[in-house]
Amino acid sequence: MLAESAPDCFIDEVERAVSHQDKPFDSLFAQEGVGGISGQNYLTGLLCAIEGLAWAPKYLSRSLVILGELDSHDPGGNWANRPLNSIIDILLPWLPHTTANIDWRIAAFKALEREYPDTAWRVLVQLLPNNTRKTSGTNIPTFRNFIPNEFKKEPSYDEYYAQIETYSQLTIELASKSSLRLIDLVENINNLSPSKFDDAIKLLYDFSKNPDSDELKLELWEKCLEVYNKHKKFSDAQWAMQPEKNKKLKMFLQP
Repeated sequence: MLAESAPDCFIDEVERAVSHQDKPFDSLFAQEGVGGISGQNYLTGLLCAIEGLAWAPKYLSRSLVILGELDSHDPGGNWANRPLNSIIDILLPWLPHTTANIDWRIAAFKALEREYPDTAWRVLVQLLPNNTRKTSGTNIPTFRNFIPNEFKKEPSYDEYYAQIETYSQLTIELASKSSLRLIDLVENINNLSPSKFDDAIKLLYDFSKNPDSDELKLELWEKCLEVYNKHKKFSDAQWAMQPEKNKKLKMFLQP
């Protein structure tokens, strides 16, 4: 309620707190689970407040950057309420939890990527299509009318695939900035939009020509082999990679 009653003041104070030298939110992370089964997560209220503000396009970018800052301090824990999950749920292509249009959402993601590239990468691979991602939603604002009555939560077919196309392109762009991300890229290569699959294969080929990364190239080769074998073994499964795509991955494995 405090966040909704004075959004700008609330965000200003949270931004000051997360950047303060005393790192007050680190103490809250440390208190997670204190008391055993009856332990609490004292960050839940903060995450709900930020999720509520993220429904408004005006506060989306700042909300994501704050969550990115919190994620950079998150040591992990048993609670599902985590800053990273909040970001993913807010930007989910098939059910976004914000009224911001696609352009606003992409701009907000890029703001997050500029400030916290590692968090942005972990978010991005979860925004690609897969059959396992679920959501319990985010906090709904109750004081302010951030969600118009005519707002349609589920995007149209065209809107959904426009997002997937953009997120697939961003996946390749971010992977090209850090060779360590190529392992994740291979793991998620079948989740890319069809038009970006060949771009991903080209990126792998270009990296394979780098003479200074033998150890990582071996790890990448092993991951490609693992992915290829998995999709070949379960080729009849609905989630399996199309044979022509898997054949391109096999070509990459050949010396």
